[in-house]
Amino acid sequence: MFLFSQISYGAASSVFSKKQNYPSFLRTVHPNKDVIEVIVNIILHFKWSWVAFLNIDDDYGNDGRDLFIKMIKDTEICLGYTKGLQHDSDYSSIFRQIQAQKIGVIVVFAAEWTAEALIKSAIQLNITNKVWIAGDAWSLNKELPKEKGIKNIGTVLGVAEPVVEIPGFSDFVHSAKSKNHCENTEQELL
Repeated sequence: MFLFSQISYGAASSVFSKKQNYPSFLRTVHPNKDVIEVIVNIILHFKWSWVAFLNIDDDYGNDGRDLFIKMIKDTEICLGYTKGLQHDSDYSSIFRQIQAQKIGVIVVFAAEWTAEALIKSAIQLNITNKVWIAGDAWSLNKELPKEKGIKNIGTVLGVAEPVVEIPGFSDFVHSAKSKNHCENTEQELL
């Protein structure tokens, strides 16, 4: 059987790292395992021990949550609360639970639109003095820092992938755009 390379620009789930199951799968982003490892290291570095983990309730988010639970197993980090977020989540109930348990660190491992709704709700519900750790899916959001009241929620730390220049790539894109590849419009497809 021929193996054709499958290249994904956004699949971060750890399941795709199993080469025996996906031998020709390649990705252009870090796997969830790497991002979660950085988040755990941040928590360990600051010696925070009582945390909440909020994730989007899908394969991406649940994979992140499962990896987080696995990585904190033999550490001083205690997972006080976890919740899968959906489009109709009751944020006030979620924050009541977090407040009742006196949790000060909230990891948000979710897509950008889910994280935006969560953070806007935190602002509206006057959730203050928390440490928020943003997964790479929303850590570089350009709109949230402009939200009125964002400074009241506490400190937001984000994990983001570095931007890497590929030598010659911009020249290639520029030259490809300037060339007309379809000189003969009546090409025959084989």
